Amino acid sequence: MVKRNSRKIKLWALEEDLALRDIAEKFNSKNWKIIAKNVSEKIGTIRTFKQCRDRWLNYLNKGINKSSFTDYEIDILISIQEVYQNRWIDMAKKLKGRTGNQIKNFFHAMIRRNIRKFNKGKNNDEKLEFISMKMLNNSEIRKILLAKKNVPRAIISKTKLSNDAIYYMQSLKDQKIQTETGKNAVYAADFSCNLELPTEDEIMTKCSFENIFNMYQYCTEYLLPTCSIQNLFLS
Repeated sequence: MVKRNSRKIKLWALEEDLALRDIAEKFNSKNWKIIAKNVSEKIGTIRTFKQCRDRWLNYLNKGINKSSFTDYEIDILISIQEVYQNRWIDMAKKLKGRTGNQIKNFFHAMIRRNIRKFNKGKNNDEKLEFISMKMLNNSEIRKILLAKKNVPRAIISKTKLSNDAIYYMQSLKDQKIQTETGKNAVYAADFSCNLELPTEDEIMTKCSFENIFNMYQYCTEYLLPTCSIQNLFLS
C-alpha cells in the first residue's frame, strides 16, 4: 500500500534513488507520470512526477557534468542570462551536461559572494541586499553582482551606487512589499472563507468533555485528597 505523507518529503533515501534510477531507465526517462506511479508503488510512499523528474535531472542522470563551471561556460551563462532571466532549464539547454538547478545555484552563489564584497566597509544605507533576479536588469548593479572571482575584493568594495541605481533598488523593494502584502491579503481572505463551523455532534462532544473536566477539577480541588474519583479520572 502506498502511504501519503501529510507533509512534503524533502530528502530522498538511497532505496528511493535506486528505484527511481531503475524505473527511469526502463522508461527512457520519459512519461514522468508513469515513472512516478511506478516509483511510488515500489517504495510505498507517494512521489510526484515533478519530484521524480527533478531528482533525475539534477542528481541521478549519468549525463550530468558535476565539475565546476569553466570560464567558457560562465561567459555563456552571463551573456544568455539577459535573454532567459531566471528560466534556468532553458539556460541549461545551452550547456551540455548542465542542469537548471546547477545554473540557478551558480548564479545565486555568485550574487551572494559579490554582495558580501560590495558591502564590506560600507554603512548600512549604502549596502546591497538581494531582492530578486530583477536586480540584474540594471546595468550598474549587474556589473557588480556578476563580477568574476578573479576581480579583487578591494575594487568591488570601493564601488558605490549612483542615485539611479539606488532609486532602482528602492523601486524593487517597494514592488516586493506590495506583492507580499497582496499575497497576505489573499491568504487571509481565503482562510476566512474556508473556516468551517463546528457540527452539532462536535459541540456536544466538546460540552461533554468540558463538563467532565470541570467535575474532575471540583473533585481534586474541593473534595478530600483521598477521594476515589480522582484515581478514576487519572486511570
